Amino acid sequence: MTEVIVNPNSMLVGRRYKLGDYFNRYGIQLLAASRNNKPLKEKEITVKAGDAFLIRGTWERIDSLKKQHENLVIIGSP
Repeated sequence: MTEVIVNPNSMLVGRRYKLGDYFNRYGIQLLAASRNNKPLKEKEITVKAGDAFLIRGTWERIDSLKKQHENLVIIGSP
C-alpha cells in the first residue's frame, strides 16, 4: 500500500477519469482519493496537481504504474 501524489507536470492533470477503473487497468486497487486534504467522493473526477491517491497492489504493479507515469510521486515504495 502506498500513496501517489500527482505532480503538476503529470499527463493526468486536466483529464477526466473514473478513478477505480483507471487504477484497475494496472491491477491496482484504489482505496481513497483526496484533494486539499479533503476526501474525493465522486466516482469520476478531473485530475488536478496535488491530488492524492491511496492505492494497494503488488510493488511490481505499482512500479509499472510509476514507469508509465513519470510525473507521479510514489510515497513509501521499497
